[in-house]
Amino acid sequence: MRQYLKILSIILGSVIISCKSGSDKEILKISEDFLSSYFMLEYQRASDFCSNDLVKELLESSKNYDSLDPKVQESIKLHSSEIKYQILDFTINKTKDSAIVNYSVHLPNFSNEIESRLYFTKLDNEWKIYSFQK
Repeated sequence: MRQYLKILSIILGSVIISCKSGSDKEILKISEDFLSSYFMLEYQRASDFCSNDLVKELLESSKNYDSLDPKVQESIKLHSSEIKYQILDFTINKTKDSAIVNYSVHLPNFSNEIESRLYFTKLDNEWKIYSFQK
């Protein structure tokens, strides 16, 4: 069932991306890659899509995770693998140098979805996430 939901999420993400162009596709792809890596606790990979300040924060989270007892790490990884997310929509500002992506998160054993955001800025002609609601 988890595998089915993951495949469905990837397909829906691909459909959304195929309907957009240029910066739209780039922002949606980065969002998908970041969220997937983040929720799989792959902070090093997730940091590839972030500004320097957010990279530092993610790497600190990675150090904290790595310092945990292996049994605790395994438990966290198991629960994290059950988290589902969906990109809802996004807006690019008029000057085309920042954007906001809205997404929802469904936590295991929690009936309500949590809505959250990714905040993008354009740095050296590349879209980078500089902040997000956790």
